[in-house]
Parts: sequence; structure tokens; C-alpha cells
Amino acid sequence: MLQCTAVRRIPEIEALVALTTMERAPEQPIDHLSLLDEYALCELGEHAEDVEHAAFVGGAEDGSDIELWMYWDDGLPVRFEESRSCRAVMWLISRPDRADRCTLPPGHPSGHSWDVTDPLGDLLDEVARPLLGGHADDQGDTL
Repeated sequence: MLQCTAVRRIPEIEALVALTTMERAPEQPIDHLSLLDEYALCELGEHAEDVEHAAFVGGAEDGSDIELWMYWDDGLPVRFEESRSCRAVMWLISRPDRADRCTLPPGHPSGHSWDVTDPLGDLLDEVARPLLGGHADDQGDTL
């Protein structure tokens, strides 16, 4: 399934307040905020129009799975919400010692993160890999 293409400007002040007040907040929320792009792209797969868009904003620095997500709907103000990540795991038959966790928020409406395809990201990777001299290892990861 293709990734949703909705884009929304990240409101800096609201994002900073949300990062500062989240459980296990980053020590320097302003530094974390500077790493974000000015705009957020919905990370969900294609979904119905009545479903809110969602973009990852940040996570706790203590290694816990607490995450901060920005949600929005066309024409409405954004909202920030803390949550634990989706609990879905995909075990790889070829590598039983390795599992991929879904990187989307819990209760997301569309497929899990491994089902979502970002065509632009795939194209950029395909073009950049030869230019950077990268190659795939035997697990399919780019080195």
C-alpha cells in the first residue's frame, strides 16, 4: 500500500510544549525540535478521508517506547499525543534472530509500517545508492 501524501506544517511552539511536557521528555527539547523538518508527512498508508493523519515527532530518550505523534485533519488544528508504539512485530523467516516492529502509532487504521511503501523514498534510494557506492548485504540492508 502506498503512503498517504498529506503534508502539514509543524507548529513550532505547540510541538516544543508537547516535547517539553511529555513523559520522559528529551533533556533538550529545543535541540530535538531543530532536527525536525518544517513540514510533516503523514506516515500512515492510504486511508479514508475521515481518519486523522499522523506523523512521528519524537520519542523518549531513555529507550522506552513512549512516542510523541502529531495528528491532524484538513482544516482543523493539529494535536499532539503521547503513546506507546504499535505492538505488531514481523518475524523474518530468513533471519529468525531478527524482527521488525511496526513504527506507526497504536490503533493506526491502515497496514503496518512494513506494508507502507514510500515511492519517492524508494526512487531516491535507487538513484543515490550507486552514486554513494552502497551495496546490499545478504539481509537486504544497504551498507
